Amino acid sequence: MMRPTMRPVILMTRPAPEGADTARDLAARTGCGVVVSPLLAIRATGDLPDMTRYRSLIFTSRNGVRAYAAL
Repeated sequence: MMRPTMRPVILMTRPAPEGADTARDLAARTGCGVVVSPLLAIRATGDLPDMTRYRSLIFTSRNGVRAYAAL
């Protein structure tokens, strides 16, 4: 008796909205199932500090850029 093969499943914990986009791309590229379950929610928690002394900024994520632009 042959056992059915199980398809691998990837757990996507990246925050929205990129998590859903990444999950869709992963599923298309790998053929794996993808479960989207964000562990974080991105939200601003206050005003920006005085940043006039800085000539440039470095952002490490799209969410950081969005939050900065919104504030």
